[in-house]
Amino acid sequence: MRSLHASKCSLYWITVFLVVIFDVNNVTALVWNGAGTDTRWALQCDFIGRDMKNQLSTGDQCGPLCKANPPCSHFTWTNFQGGTCWMKSGLVSEFDSVSKTTDGAVCGFLKSTTSVPSNAWNDAGSLKWALNCDFMGRDLAAVASAPETCGPACQSNPQCSHFVWTNYQGGTCWLKKGGASECDAIVKLDSGAVCGFMKY
Repeated sequence: MRSLHASKCSLYWITVFLVVIFDVNNVTALVWNGAGTDTRWALQCDFIGRDMKNQLSTGDQCGPLCKANPPCSHFTWTNFQGGTCWMKSGLVSEFDSVSKTTDGAVCGFLKSTTSVPSNAWNDAGSLKWALNCDFMGRDLAAVASAPETCGPACQSNPQCSHFVWTNYQGGTCWLKKGGASECDAIVKLDSGAVCGFMKY
């Protein structure tokens, strides 16, 4: 029997899939390359929004640039200004890409951004949290804290919707904004990471 987590995430991806199917700009199926590697990429596609930075580069340098610049998880390369790599953050898959037949566009994502198992989540009143996970991007503030005070710090900030705690500089709580759920979390096995989000 599928878990509620799997059902919610599957419903999200089914909705995205249907949007892509019925979007007239995406009638051409993309051919994804990079099987057996940690990067998947395709020609004539784009990931819209979530830009974190851009850098002049050749097309084949864009994937490695993304890997070298966390929290980059996906990218789009275009021939803008002779070649520009647009590095982006957040959890994505092939279904988030859209057709872009101009500017020599190439898009791709890092396969190492794996999702957190549903049984890893703990309920704590108005928030849920898990060990060994991260939410990429959308940083609001970083404050020194112990892991057990990171969630309450987010709860006390009206702009905070989710958070990540790591052992950076002896303990740092990364408050984040813009909303998040279990589906947005990725596995992070270093830094003693703890992540969580507000349920309401």
